[in-house]
Amino acid sequence: MKYFMIPSDKELDKYKEELVLPLLNYSIGFNVYFDKEEIINISKSRKVNVIINRLLHKEDIDSIKSVLDSLKDSVNLFFIEDLGLISMIDKDKIVLYQNHILNNYDAVNYFNSLGIKNVVINNDLTIDEIKEIDSKTSSNLFIFGINKNNIMYSRRKLISSYRDFKNDQSISDNNIIVEDISKKELIIKEEDKGTTIFTKEIFSINDYLDSFNNFNVIINFSNFTSEEKDIVLSNYSNKELNKMIKVNNYFLMNKIIYKLGVK
Repeated sequence: MKYFMIPSDKELDKYKEELVLPLLNYSIGFNVYFDKEEIINISKSRKVNVIINRLLHKEDIDSIKSVLDSLKDSVNLFFIEDLGLISMIDKDKIVLYQNHILNNYDAVNYFNSLGIKNVVINNDLTIDEIKEIDSKTSSNLFIFGINKNNIMYSRRKLISSYRDFKNDQSISDNNIIVEDISKKELIIKEEDKGTTIFTKEIFSINDYLDSFNNFNVIINFSNFTSEEKDIVLSNYSNKELNKMIKVNNYFLMNKIIYKLGVK
């Protein structure tokens, strides 16, 4: 098992594992972002990876070409969501992160046949479904093993629209909303390029760590409270972690019928 960490601040010394840095202007839903100069500078002393998880417009694709060219010798892996980037990056350096899409071994094996051998699988799968993918693919598998799950991403500015509708400019760009049926609290965040929604509770695989020996485990500290971050930083490889924080591992134990993607 290998760990990767997405920091929630720029005091990077506390993050002891390999870093995954959100690229400024091309990522969304994180607490902090890094421009190309910062990434190149950090790479001089640490192994660095970059995540690009925005769905990009044509003008974004045009502008990111020079950024990727500047970073290619400094960055180990590029975690990408937009398939339009595949032709711009060495396939050995790509980690495909198709949120809510890579949920079965057929999909993983299909991308493997195209030369994309590093993939992030969904974490809305049961532990048995995850084991099945592990046993039926030769791909290099990643999973967001400790994080607040991303429920939704829209390129629209949903909070701004709601503010205008309510004629209430006091509504913050960062809010807690309550889902009507489950009554679960969710984190909603609006940024310049869109809106994201996350679970307030933490998803954590630590009750099942022995099943993830072949995995690369990503810990995303974005949207954590200070207390949650401190506990996870000190105990991320501890099988007892889930007794120390409030977790919601419903998906690991309950199979959902409807999934995106193709099998």
